[in-house]
Amino acid sequence: MPVKEKLSGISLYTLIPLKNIERRITIKDEPLLSTPFIIPKNRIINSRFTGRIKELDYLRTLYSEVIARIKRQTSSKEIQSKPIIAAIKGDAGIGKTRLVKEFTDRIISTNESKLNNIIYGSSLSTGQNSYGMFSEILKTQSQKIKSKPDNESNTAINNFIKEVLFREALKVNKQNIPYIVMLEDMQWADESSLSALEHIVRSINLFSGNAQPQIFFILNYRSGFKPRKALRTEGDYREILLSGFTEGETEKLIADLTCGSEITGKIKEIITRRSDGNPFNIEEWCTLILDNKKLSQIPETVKHLLVEKVENLLPEERSVLIIASVLGRKFELKILNDILKRAGKEQVTPKVMQSLIEKRFLVNLTGDIYEFRHDILQETIYRYLKTTLK
Repeated sequence: MPVKEKLSGISLYTLIPLKNIERRITIKDEPLLSTPFIIPKNRIINSRFTGRIKELDYLRTLYSEVIARIKRQTSSKEIQSKPIIAAIKGDAGIGKTRLVKEFTDRIISTNESKLNNIIYGSSLSTGQNSYGMFSEILKTQSQKIKSKPDNESNTAINNFIKEVLFREALKVNKQNIPYIVMLEDMQWADESSLSALEHIVRSINLFSGNAQPQIFFILNYRSGFKPRKALRTEGDYREILLSGFTEGETEKLIADLTCGSEITGKIKEIITRRSDGNPFNIEEWCTLILDNKKLSQIPETVKHLLVEKVENLLPEERSVLIIASVLGRKFELKILNDILKRAGKEQVTPKVMQSLIEKRFLVNLTGDIYEFRHDILQETIYRYLKTTLK
């Protein structure tokens, strides 16, 4: 059965009977969630770090360069140059997040990170909140952020974010350590977050001597995203382009993921050819092969594979994923249950959520906040879902 036909029966119409809903359900996005987005430290990575050695070494070199600036600044009160911004660019699933995680893990493991000097931020594919990238900072703010802040409140919020970052940066700089600001998925960043980032970078350049906070910015974004001119002109901008794995790197990752399981040379060749060296694609195909020992046919694309996986889930599991895909990459279980309640459906059980975690669709971030394991999963489910909605 064609993929499109298989998913034609997996729509909100089959999950939520419209006749049982008295009025249209609207989800009102709060300007700032009470539980901000945090990249979980225990996020599961199933394979050893493969490839990207040059890119990893380059990040370490930039990090060392910031440390050298701090030491020069302390000894000679030298006026420093523009803040270093490492921008990691590449397609979805190419390994941007994994590269950053490997970098921070190695810093921490070698005791180079002696203080809490790393802050994370991320953008969401849908329903992005104002200042979403800096929600971790703003959770300490008593001021309520409006959905559409006016110019005066924008200035106040930008200054608040800047002051918090600078205060923390100067604190850790005393230990000869840079403050690291990591911002993921810049391609989905809201306007307020982008303006705040520009304001921070410009403000750093207004300092002189040993008063300048030393912050190492690490951004990542997809290939189609064009960073603003201000970041390139006001910052020491270094772009790192990630391409697909080589054939050798692909084979190494396959061997690592399959843990020595015997797979034929033909299947290895198919995976290598169809994956385009994309680590996410390779991982999904290897998982399929390990779960299906008697597999006779490999799906043409990873999207076909993901569709097959959704189609084979239990009805209650499909319901969760489909509704969650509409809510966004990250979602609150409370909101999802509210939708099911209005539709006359039963609430999601912990068993269902745990099953989706074990099947590697979702990650539990904290409390009732969940996230799709990868944005490709959320996008694929959402895109095919839209073909059946009117």
